[in-house]
Amino acid sequence: MIGTGFFNTWKKQVFVIIFLVLVLIILAGYFMVEQNRARELSEKKDLIVTWMPAINPADLDYLLARDIYAVYGVPKRDYSDLADTLHSSSTELTPYFYPDGPVCESGVNYLGFIEIGLYEEMPVNRTTTDTIYHIIESRGRVLHHENTPVLFLRTSFAYGDKIISPAGNN
Repeated sequence: MIGTGFFNTWKKQVFVIIFLVLVLIILAGYFMVEQNRARELSEKKDLIVTWMPAINPADLDYLLARDIYAVYGVPKRDYSDLADTLHSSSTELTPYFYPDGPVCESGVNYLGFIEIGLYEEMPVNRTTTDTIYHIIESRGRVLHHENTPVLFLRTSFAYGDKIISPAGNN
């Protein structure tokens, strides 16, 4: 006849085996998530380097830290006219600004492109960014340049609840 000590030992062994299997599953999941993050970071890096081949490592790190949604056009070394392009687009862009649309910020970046911040809490799709880009690009063509560089980012509000309108009116 088998004593109760056998069942206690058997229960402990089953518990240890189940515990070890769970630990292995958690570790495998962690490594899969990390591999996925590394792949996504590599894809993002490739996208940025393709868009800006001469980017320096510090600027690449800056962009890798941002939540890039879409890129359009070709970055420019001389971006002095980008502010004019963005400003001349402001009336047509107004319907896309929060609360009616997803845009919560816009400006010209020191790297030579227009940045459009898309509020992370609002839905956005490529049709929206294509439309916004078309507005900006059409104004850029009026100012005699094509392939206006625009970077769309998912972001939270930079100034709390204060929304800055495209025309500068609050």
